[in-house]
Amino acid sequence: MARKHFFKITLVVLAGIFLLSLPGYAQQAKKVVNEKGVFLGGELIADKQTYLKAIEEGGLRHYTAHTLSQAKKMVEAFMNQFPEIKVEITRAAGATLNEKMLTEQAAGVLKADVVVNSDRNYLNDFYAKGWLRKNIPPSDAMYAEASKEAGYYYPTGASAIIMAYHTKLVSKEDAPKDWKDLGDPKWKGKLGGQQLTGGAMWSMVVFIRTQLKDGVDILESWGKNDPIMYTSGGGLANALTAGEFAVTNMGVYSSYPAKYNKGAPIEMVFPKSGFPLYIPVIGLMNQGQHPNAAKLFINWYLSAEGQILLSKIRGQWSLRDDVPPAPHLPPLSELENYWIPDPKLYLDPELRNKWIQEANKAFDWR
Repeated sequence: MARKHFFKITLVVLAGIFLLSLPGYAQQAKKVVNEKGVFLGGELIADKQTYLKAIEEGGLRHYTAHTLSQAKKMVEAFMNQFPEIKVEITRAAGATLNEKMLTEQAAGVLKADVVVNSDRNYLNDFYAKGWLRKNIPPSDAMYAEASKEAGYYYPTGASAIIMAYHTKLVSKEDAPKDWKDLGDPKWKGKLGGQQLTGGAMWSMVVFIRTQLKDGVDILESWGKNDPIMYTSGGGLANALTAGEFAVTNMGVYSSYPAKYNKGAPIEMVFPKSGFPLYIPVIGLMNQGQHPNAAKLFINWYLSAEGQILLSKIRGQWSLRDDVPPAPHLPPLSELENYWIPDPKLYLDPELRNKWIQEANKAFDWR
C-alpha cells in the first residue's frame, strides 16, 4: 500500500527570527575576524577575501532534502553568526529535489548555490556532469576519504538504519532482535517499510545484500509479510508513532529523536548482525550566483559548530572525530557492527538499478 508524503516549500529566513530557540540546541562560538580570515572558536571557517566577498553577495539559495524544521534551525544559527547574509531555503525529499534541479538545469533556470541531498548518488551525478564548483573547506582533513568526493561534496552526518517497533503493540520480549526476525510470519500485515528509491533505502539494500548471509532470502521473507509501504521516512515514522503498524525495517534514527522527547511509544533496535549508516552530503553548485556566500555556508556547516548543532537537530553522528554524537547516541567508537557504504558499490548505477528492482519485486511494491 503506497502513501505519498512529500512537499516542496521555498522561504526566506531573515536574521533575528527564531534566535531565542538557539541556546536549546548549541552554544555558538565566538567569531573572530582578522587578516587571515574568519574564525569560530579558533577554527578557520574562510579566508578573509572569501568572507568579505560573501558579505558583498549578501545571500544564497539553499536547496535541501533535510526536513524544513532542521534546515531552518541550521540557517538561523548560520545567520546569527553572519547576519549580513540571508538564506533562501527550498526543501523537498531527495528524489523530488533531484528531479526539480534536473528540470531547472534543463530550462536554464537553476539558481541553487548550495545543495544538501539525502542520496549521495545525486550529487555524485552532478559531480560527474561538472555541475559542482570546487571548494576545499578548512575541515577537509576531518572527513574520511570514503565519505566524500574531496573538494566537491562532503557528508553532513550519519544516521543509523535500524529496526523499530511500537511499544504498545509489541513487548520488548517479542520485539525483533535481528534483520531476519522481521521475516517471521507473526509480522504479516504488521510490518512497515519505505519505497526503495532513496539513499537511505539503497544503503540498507546494499548492506543486506553484501554484509549478511542469505541477504536475498531475508528481503524475500520481508515481502511475504505484506509490508505496508510509505514513500518517505517521515511518513513512515509518523505512521509507526500512530500505531498503523507494529514494526519496521527502516528505523532511521534521525526520524525519531523529537518523537522520543515527546514520549512517543516507539523503541529502536540495533540489530545483532550489524547495521548500515545513512550519509547525506552537501555540495556547492557551479552555476550559483553567490559562490562566496555559499562557500562560507558550507564551510560553517562542516565546522565543529555546524556539526554539533546538526547532530543534535537530526539525532545523528558527525563523521568528525572531534564532534560528539547526539545526546541519546553512544559514540560510534563504542559500536563495533556499523557499516559505512562502500562507494564502489553504493555509487554503481547499474548495480543500484538491478538490486533496487529485485528488492521492490520482493516487496511487491506498486
